[in-house]
Amino acid sequence: DLNSTVIRECRRRVEHPAVTMEEIDAFSEQILDYILAASVDPVGNILVQKLIERGSEETRTEILDRLSPFIATVGIHKNGTWVVQKLINQC
Repeated sequence: DLNSTVIRECRRRVEHPAVTMEEIDAFSEQILDYILAASVDPVGNILVQKLIERGSEETRTEILDRLSPFIATVGIHKNGTWVVQKLINQC
């Protein structure tokens, strides 16, 4: 289960200017099983956006693969809409 404390900690680390793409990809791997829940979470959606924005092509593709069956559901959610927009812009 991905709780708000874990989301906030990951977000803080991902937003750090010195974080490497490899670290971003590692954070992505940690939450991939929870990517749908994180995408519609008020804090988690920002984390997912940062992972899409700063991660490798493989990370973006994996996030897209995980979210694609639920893209309509995520896209109409007030928090998820930002994740879908980031996917459109980055992929």
